[in-house]
Amino acid sequence: MRDPLAFGILFGSIGLILELFWEFLMGEGSLSSIQVDFMADYGTSLVFLAATILCPVAATVMICMTSLVAHLLLSVVGGGKNGFEATFRAICYSQAAQLWALIPYVGGLIASLWVIGVQVIGIREIHGVSYTRVLVAVFVPVVLVIAMLMAAGVSLFLFD
Repeated sequence: MRDPLAFGILFGSIGLILELFWEFLMGEGSLSSIQVDFMADYGTSLVFLAATILCPVAATVMICMTSLVAHLLLSVVGGGKNGFEATFRAICYSQAAQLWALIPYVGGLIASLWVIGVQVIGIREIHGVSYTRVLVAVFVPVVLVIAMLMAAGVSLFLFD
């Protein structure tokens, strides 16, 4: 599991760093996605450097959480035939698609969609299950996150 994880961390980190870089460059030196009050005293360059250093940690957490949730849901729908390690490898190797983040503005979106597509195909092939089961395992968390964000947005709007 070490080699796939190293691969996933490398490419996941590169993708995150590229997204931060484009946001930093296009935002004329501001990183609006990581604006935190206690960071106001530090220069944007220092915040960018700190965020860049933390990218491998973020990539590792994303890979591990995605693998755990996807495999859990695969097991629920009867699709995790080859074990957690197979799901983990598919998630790790899908991170190569993060290189799409090289493209300014739309690269992050393309990378995200491409990663999901590679995960769906990879999990289907590695476990030998139907696309229906894989799509349930991959998209249920996406739908839940979107629903939670919408609920948070509605609650902020209503109780503001």
